[in-house]
Amino acid sequence: MRYTLVSNGFPKEEGEGIYYGIITEQFVWTDEGGRWEAQDTAQVKGFSESLEESMAFFEKMVQGEVMPVSLNEIVDDWKSAFYMGRKESA
Repeated sequence: MRYTLVSNGFPKEEGEGIYYGIITEQFVWTDEGGRWEAQDTAQVKGFSESLEESMAFFEKMVQGEVMPVSLNEIVDDWKSAFYMGRKESA
């Protein structure tokens, strides 16, 4: 698995700015090619404007070995929990 946290490459529909995105890639070893090849890839564009939130989510993804097929569902759950936690602490 390879996880990449990217910035500025993914503008949101709302306008310009620094937005963070996440890319996950799953690789498999091929005996005939003798190399690792990408089997599945997923990306979330414009995940967040918050570097703090993006880094915390990225850390959880890497620790939990999130598969590309699950990325969008996990992002939705995370954003709901993250924003709910901010409202409670305000």
